[in-house]
Amino acid sequence: MRANLAQIHQRNLIAQSIVKGGKHVVDPMAIATCHATLLTQKEVMNQIEPMKSSIKAMTMGKGSFADWVRLSSAYNVAMAIEHFGVVRGYSGALEDLKQVLDAIGLRAGGELNIWKSPTLYANEIKVLRMQASDYKFQISQLSYGEYTKAYDYAVRKVRSGQGEVFKVGELQ
Repeated sequence: MRANLAQIHQRNLIAQSIVKGGKHVVDPMAIATCHATLLTQKEVMNQIEPMKSSIKAMTMGKGSFADWVRLSSAYNVAMAIEHFGVVRGYSGALEDLKQVLDAIGLRAGGELNIWKSPTLYANEIKVLRMQASDYKFQISQLSYGEYTKAYDYAVRKVRSGQGEVFKVGELQ
């Protein structure tokens, strides 16, 4: 998830830095535009496609710990989006998702070194698939600033609960 956030962050950096005469000049209008415009379709899909791959792997019984972390990360960001009130109305679905992710994690061993992908129940598959469409809708309604605020809040919330924050790319 961090790699996809880096792509979104790069857009912000490009907007901030304009080189004039060998010096970087901050363009406040570019920063404001970046934070006020919605994420592009490509940025949204950069978040959704890895998530769909993880769901597919999980439903086929080939899900890895990294897949579970990716889905859990999306859940945490979705909860942060719900918390900030940008897109509301998903708290019930997110609670179902939390129960499913917890159950999968328990059955699989819950740790990188002992992970064994469990067979998913039909209701778990349904909840995971709904997560992808709900999350896509949620993040498509956000600006870059709102997304990074939700992402940062999710990371802080996990760390404050003594949870571990992973860079998914480093798990594979």
